[in-house]
Amino acid sequence: MKKIMIIDDDPINTQILKWMLKGKELEVITFQSHLGIEKLLDQLQPDLLIMDIQLDGANGCEICTELKMNSSYSSLPILLTSSNEEYYDEGCLADGFISKPYNKIGLFSSIDGFI
Repeated sequence: MKKIMIIDDDPINTQILKWMLKGKELEVITFQSHLGIEKLLDQLQPDLLIMDIQLDGANGCEICTELKMNSSYSSLPILLTSSNEEYYDEGCLADGFISKPYNKIGLFSSIDGFI
C-alpha cells in the first residue's frame, strides 16, 4: 500500500485532504508541524509528501528545497499546497502544486503520477 504524508498546520485542511483520499487504497499520515521532518521521513518512508507552503513558523518552499538538495530525500515526490498561488515558487524544486480549496479531480490528477 502506498503511503502519503501530509504536513499542514491547519487541522481542517488536513482532515479535508484525508477525507478526499479515503476512497483510494492509501495509507495517509498527517502532521501539523514540520519539526523533525527528516526523522519522520526516515521512519515512515512515504511515497509522496504533500506540504502546505505557509506553515507555522516555516516556509514550505524553503523546506522543500532543503529536502530536494539532500540526497536522502531528492527522489521523494513533494507537492506543495496553498490557498494563495502567489506563494508558490517554482524554483523551490517541488514536483507540483495543489491549490486550496481542494478539488477532488485536481487532487487525484496531481497525485496519480506519484503513487
